[in-house]
Amino acid sequence: MVAQSGAAVFPSANYETEGFSLGTTNETTVYTVPVGFEGGVFITEIIAADQDGTANSLTLKVTIDGTAYIFGKAEAFAANVPYERHFTSLVLNEGDTIKLTAASITVDGYVGFIQNARES
Repeated sequence: MVAQSGAAVFPSANYETEGFSLGTTNETTVYTVPVGFEGGVFITEIIAADQDGTANSLTLKVTIDGTAYIFGKAEAFAANVPYERHFTSLVLNEGDTIKLTAASITVDGYVGFIQNARES
C-alpha cells in the first residue's frame, strides 16, 4: 500500500487511544491488552505531558509474556514539552502491559495503538 500525500497508512478506524493520568509516583499500569484478543495490538506511541508545565521524567516498562523490559529509565522531558515515544514494531498480546513511573504526579497522556485483533 502506498500512502498518498496526506493519507494515513493505517485506516483511522483501527487506530485507538487509551488515556491515562498518573496520580502517584509509583509504577502505574497505563495499558493492558484485553484478555480474549488474538492477533496482537500494535503500539504506535506514548505521548505525555506534565500538567503543571514543569520538567519531569518517566520510566517506561513493558511486560511481554510475563517478562518485564525497561524501554527508558527516568527519561527527562522539559517544561512545556511533551514526552514522546514512537514505536514501529512493538506488538503486544493479551495480558501484556505498559507501565509508567513518573517523578511527579501531574502527568497525563495517552497510549496510541492499532488493534490487529479479533475477539475470540
